[in-house]
Amino acid sequence: RYMMKIAEHFAKEDGCLGLITGESIGQVASQTMQSLMATNEVCTMPVYRPLIGFDKQEIVEISEKIDAYETSILPYEDCCTIFVAKHPVTKPSLNVIHNDERKLSEKIDALMQEAIDYADTHRMMISLETHNEKNVEFYKNLGFKVYGIMKQNFPLKQYCMIREIQ
Repeated sequence: RYMMKIAEHFAKEDGCLGLITGESIGQVASQTMQSLMATNEVCTMPVYRPLIGFDKQEIVEISEKIDAYETSILPYEDCCTIFVAKHPVTKPSLNVIHNDERKLSEKIDALMQEAIDYADTHRMMISLETHNEKNVEFYKNLGFKVYGIMKQNFPLKQYCMIREIQ
């Protein structure tokens, strides 16, 4: 849900009229009818899912035809691999979700500050990466510095940042 909120924010900022995802019913636990309904609830713009009825093999074949397959299997961690639940919910309850999101919204800034305070107390350097240039200034305000910008064989820049031991 938070990924969709963020995607919608940037889509609106860029003047887009909708979001397009690669979701397909039943491919993973988060792609059930109930889960997609819960995800849609946070979006005010249309969400298009052109692969919704395709099976895995059909999707692979299409990706090969459009020369996207090799990129799709590159080994990198994204939010899906980092935050995947050990036991994903296939039939989420909107009441539970709303309650959890209220709790999270009250604590997110405090959690960020807590992580920074912990690093300071334990004399730790913090590193992070972002593909969004607009995030760079936000992180600089928290004491991070850019130590490198990586450009691979795709159009995104990866900003590597550190916050020195305080």
